[in-house]
Amino acid sequence: MGELGSALSAGERQRLGITRLLLQNPPFLLLDEPVSNLDALTGSAVLNQLFKSNPHAGVLYITHDLLQLEDMDEILLMKDGWIIERGNYSELIRADSIFARLVEIQKNSLGAG
Repeated sequence: MGELGSALSAGERQRLGITRLLLQNPPFLLLDEPVSNLDALTGSAVLNQLFKSNPHAGVLYITHDLLQLEDMDEILLMKDGWIIERGNYSELIRADSIFARLVEIQKNSLGAG
């Protein structure tokens, strides 16, 4: 490993940061695109372990990947700094909502990729 982890890939640095977080067991987690540099399977496993290891921690989870949000208690969809929709995944996906349309777009882009 080089100075400041320079020999690590972006995904490896991300996993190392999450590992450090797991060791601290903080009461609150601020996660900004925490698995953006990981493949979907690894990212899902990392998130499951993170939430399982900190079951009582409050979490602010920021992501553009809406498919990762199914287990979140509350979702705030923002546009231009304003909350435009709010609810849990089931509520937002059932509604004729912007969130539901964005999820459909993401699902279609994954299927086409």
